[in-house]
Amino acid sequence: SFSDCKTMIEQVLQGRDIHGETATQIYGIQPDDPGFKNMRAIAKRSVFGGIFMIGAKSLRDDVFKNAGLEISMNEAKKVVYGFRNMYPEIEQRYNDCEDFAAEEGYIALVDGSRSYFQKHEDPRTGWSRQVQSSLALFNAAWLNYVESITKEYDALVLTVHDSVTLDLPKKAVPAVS
Repeated sequence: SFSDCKTMIEQVLQGRDIHGETATQIYGIQPDDPGFKNMRAIAKRSVFGGIFMIGAKSLRDDVFKNAGLEISMNEAKKVVYGFRNMYPEIEQRYNDCEDFAAEEGYIALVDGSRSYFQKHEDPRTGWSRQVQSSLALFNAAWLNYVESITKEYDALVLTVHDSVTLDLPKKAVPAVS
């Protein structure tokens, strides 16, 4: 939503498989094709890395590390630029944040606060800082909300990324979920 990427927002709102659709677009492959699983795994790495403008070499390394697949540099370039063509607003926002950070020395976060850059910090990290810091703010608000609706049970046991583990009595589960 920070980049106002029309295609990705539509996919999320419709509950579609972003990684699968990225694979279909880049490789021209359908979910019932035999190689789809591997192409989707590569596309998944391109989505996670592409949001932050990953380059071909880094994508190639990431695909090997996280999907156990080896791809050529030419294929990595095809995937990187395929992602950027499919979701052009993300690259535009990345560049806008870099320019803004270089000129103004800060990036605005989702709550309106500012994250200032020190002299040694690279303005190219503006987009990442805006996204990651805003997600941290959102996550803190969300965890406080979860804690507030389960406080009578002292239920919050564990958090990992975007999930929580709660220890609730069975009777409380419908009210909380």
